[in-house]
Amino acid sequence: MKRGLFLSFLLTLLIACPQTVPPELAVSTPEPAISLLIKSVPDNVEILFGERKVITPARLKIHSIDQLFVNNIKAVNMPEAVEQRIKIYSEEEIEVILIFDSGLSEMAKALRLTKIVVFDYGEGVTFDFNKHEIKPAFKPLLAKQADMLKKYFDGIDIYICGHSDSVGRREYNLELSLDRAKSVYDELLKLGVPRANMKIQGFGSDYPLVSNDTEAGRAQNRRIEVILGP
Repeated sequence: MKRGLFLSFLLTLLIACPQTVPPELAVSTPEPAISLLIKSVPDNVEILFGERKVITPARLKIHSIDQLFVNNIKAVNMPEAVEQRIKIYSEEEIEVILIFDSGLSEMAKALRLTKIVVFDYGEGVTFDFNKHEIKPAFKPLLAKQADMLKKYFDGIDIYICGHSDSVGRREYNLELSLDRAKSVYDELLKLGVPRANMKIQGFGSDYPLVSNDTEAGRAQNRRIEVILGP
């Protein structure tokens, strides 16, 4: 009987006094490490990111690139964007630009699509002048790109689009931009992206991101865009 009373008292004491977990055993949630900037054309558009409403431009913190696709960025009082441009500057910095227009985006027209998602890897992973070889800095991001394509875009057409600066003959630049697209195609194929889903396209200097009047601008235009259709 006394033993029963003691156990009852001990149980009451344990409930009343929450146990402290030693620091070495505690599991902490890591702080968001990726800076996400959401912009739009036109500006000052109300955007829904998950359950959070923000006005563009808006800077947020996220844990992983996957959150972009899990949360699905949408405009609240606007039609669907004709182009969503995801600019991956590094593993810690991403920019998303939503383009709303009554017509189609230039790249959507070129690919004969109604709306597109464009992955743009920025200046850090562009190509050297007159070269089509992938730089080492590009490969880790391509590995992430391959994972995203396999995980979230299975069965969707993937357009790998090469671009060049404006130096040289147009015919040569078209061929060079196609070689750049082939290099990225081959890398994604090695990383497990299905061959049947990928298409390559070279646009030469027809669609510059910025002016070709400076070396910095020309370097930025020597690029690859991975584009997804509807």
